[in-house]
Amino acid sequence: MTDWLGEYGASHQHPTNKLLHWICVPPIVLSVLGLLWSAPVPPEFSALSPWLNWATLAAAVAIIYYFVLSPGLALGILVSFAVLLAIVRLLAQLPWPLWVTSLVIFVIAWIGQFVGHAFEGRRPSFFKDLQFLLIGPLWLLAEPEVLEADESEELPRCAGALTIEEGPERIESGWWDGKDVARDYYVVRNTVGVRLWIYRERRSSAGGPGHGWFLHGVFG
Repeated sequence: MTDWLGEYGASHQHPTNKLLHWICVPPIVLSVLGLLWSAPVPPEFSALSPWLNWATLAAAVAIIYYFVLSPGLALGILVSFAVLLAIVRLLAQLPWPLWVTSLVIFVIAWIGQFVGHAFEGRRPSFFKDLQFLLIGPLWLLAEPEVLEADESEELPRCAGALTIEEGPERIESGWWDGKDVARDYYVVRNTVGVRLWIYRERRSSAGGPGHGWFLHGVFG
């Protein structure tokens, strides 16, 4: 998993790309749920509940996946899916087919993603590996947060001592591709059970963070 996380983070470094990522990803999820909601269902589904369809089933599977990954993350995803599914049901009441609305939202949101990755200089991670949609952290911090580190300890602290679960995974790029990055990424857990995505900066880059430890994402 750290392999995917490291590559995901490396392709979401530019502030504009990060902003567009947060603006566009919810509508993309909304549109996918809308397309699934539009798909015909067996009569038995409708007889049980008007909410029982391919969209709600897909959401349930995703929540189970996130629960296995992190119960805290699953709770956040549950709330997000509840809101998105409620919006989908409202969109279904429009006078035109739901799939049309969903397709338009999907196209516009993906155009935004392409614009963001044009700033980044990398193609959307979604097309390189579909797992990024589920493996990526719940959110990427707008800027990496500096973590306190004691030279006598192997790892920094973040709400208590940290324990390594995965890593290190080394991510490097050079001046020739416009980014001078050298980081060691780890998935760690703190004393209150929260899983974090942290990295150690191995060299300073112009305009970027200096040497030391940084928090890049939170799983729950």
